[in-house]
Amino acid sequence: MEDIIILDNSPVAYLFQPENAMPAVSWYDDPSDCELPRIAALLERMAYEDDVRKVIRTIISNNKIDPKHEQIYLSSAIQQKHRRDQSQKVGSRRPPHLVDISST
Repeated sequence: MEDIIILDNSPVAYLFQPENAMPAVSWYDDPSDCELPRIAALLERMAYEDDVRKVIRTIISNNKIDPKHEQIYLSSAIQQKHRRDQSQKVGSRRPPHLVDISST
């Protein structure tokens, strides 16, 4: 269950697995709604987690996504990506030598 997220606007849908639940606000007939892109950003980031339940425990409070914890989580993801990008810069190092063994 560490990689399962139940996303629903009804708590009944995740009654038996609350540790995997992400509540969503209903957006019926609201063209200005931005709930889905907001949740999509979280889901994209959570795809890299070993256990989504740890994140869900952090960002969900009183059956709602806590905006403060959501921003902390998403900003930490940006910082981690920046550190990862910096560590992957090659600089003056030579790329590894590749050998094509298919023609031998």
